[in-house]
Amino acid sequence: MALSMKKDHNKQIIQSWTENASLWANAVRTDALESRRLVTNDAILSAICTCEGKAVLDVGCGEGWLSHELVKREKHVTGFDGSADLVELARKKTQAKFHVSSYETFVADPRSVGHDFDVAVCNFSLLDEHLHEILTAIHSITKPSGHLIIQTLHPYSSAEGQGYEDGWREETFQGLPGQWSSMPWYFRTMSSWVNELIGASWKIKEMKEPLHPVTGKPVSLILDLVK
Repeated sequence: MALSMKKDHNKQIIQSWTENASLWANAVRTDALESRRLVTNDAILSAICTCEGKAVLDVGCGEGWLSHELVKREKHVTGFDGSADLVELARKKTQAKFHVSSYETFVADPRSVGHDFDVAVCNFSLLDEHLHEILTAIHSITKPSGHLIIQTLHPYSSAEGQGYEDGWREETFQGLPGQWSSMPWYFRTMSSWVNELIGASWKIKEMKEPLHPVTGKPVSLILDLVK
């Protein structure tokens, strides 16, 4: 659903994650999301683990699923998220280092969560319209040889029936059990993604488009970026 009203979408995103924290954690930990179970979980882990180095920054770590899986693979993980409720759930899940930090706070002081990361990862966690500042902040605390791995909804699949142009949309979590609060998110085309990344001095090393095993359609877009 497209959103045309002018609102503070960033605050709405944070509020949604806070209100949905326990529901989201339960959905992730019970494998309730088919796309994650069949495709995107393994895809993001594979993309990260092909990179050299052990120091990983989990940007928008949520309830800690990815951080937990990376610790199991002997990575040294630091995660941060703007939702204190989600970070508390993450701390109960694994021994990674976690910080409660909004993206605005992180941008103002990137080194507050650490520095010299081999890999930074944004797993479905870049939902706002304006990405330049956070992409630049991540760039500043990764090693010269470091990678940024982004997994996001595939522009082709997520545009079906809604038009292929940048703009705000609404996630209602339809099909998942419970009373969810809807969440705004910013859809961007493939060219828009490329332009954002170039503008923040990242170079595309590789692009992957994981496919659904039944429909054959791309489920997500994975971008492996280097300096």
